[in-house]
Amino acid sequence: TPNYDAASIDALTQRLSDDDAQVVGWAAYGLGYACKGREDATVKALAARAAGLVVGPKKESVAEPRDAIDPRLALARAMGRCASAQSEDVLVGLAQRGGEWTVPALTGLGDLAVRRKSLGPIAMTTLLDASKQSEIAFYGLSRAEVTEAFKSRVADAAREALNRPSDARVLVIRALGRSGKDAVPDLVKVVGDGKTYNVGERAEAARALGTIGDGVSDALLAITPDAKDAVAIPRVVGS
Repeated sequence: TPNYDAASIDALTQRLSDDDAQVVGWAAYGLGYACKGREDATVKALAARAAGLVVGPKKESVAEPRDAIDPRLALARAMGRCASAQSEDVLVGLAQRGGEWTVPALTGLGDLAVRRKSLGPIAMTTLLDASKQSEIAFYGLSRAEVTEAFKSRVADAAREALNRPSDARVLVIRALGRSGKDAVPDLVKVVGDGKTYNVGERAEAARALGTIGDGVSDALLAITPDAKDAVAIPRVVGS
C-alpha cells in the first residue's frame, strides 16, 4: 500500500472536482487507498462528487487509452474501501439509483463487506434484489456474514443464479456456502458435476462443505470412480 502525505491527499481531493472524468477516476482510486484516519471526510467528498458526476458517451471511433478507468467504479470502490459510517448508505443509494451506477455500487458494497465482514439489512436486501440481474451482487453476499434472517433468502438467490453460467458464478457458490447446512445438497451436486461446473467452482463448493462440516463424504463418493474403471481412476490425481 503506498504512503500518502497530507499534500498528496489534498491534491487528490482537489482533483475530484476536475472536469475530466478520467482525472476524477484516478483521484478517487488514490483516495481509496489513502483514507485511513480520515475515512468520514474522504467518503463525504467521494459521495459529493458521485452525486454530480457526468460521464459523456464513449466515442466508438476513438480507441480507449490503456490506462482508462471507470470513474463510477473508482468512486464506488473507494467508498467501500474507506468503510466509513456513511459508506453503506451512500452505496445503497447509488445501487438503488440503478443504470450505469448499478455494477459500481454493488462492487463497492462487496469491498465494504470485505472490510466490515457484515452489512446491514437494507444493504443485504439491495444485494439480493440486484442478484436477479447481476452476479456481481454475490461479491457482497459472499463476503458478508449471513444472519439467520437472511440465510434462506441468500440460499434461494444462489440456487437460482447457479443456473446462469457466468464468470462470477464462483461468487454465487461462495455465497451459497455461507447460507448454512440447507445448502449442503446443492454444494454436493456442484462438486460432483464436472460437466456443468469448472474445477475452480467445484473446489469452492468443496471448500464450503469443509467449512460447514457436513456433506463431505457424499461429495467424495460423487467424484470417486468405480474401482474397476481403469480410465477414470487416474483422473482422481488430476485437477
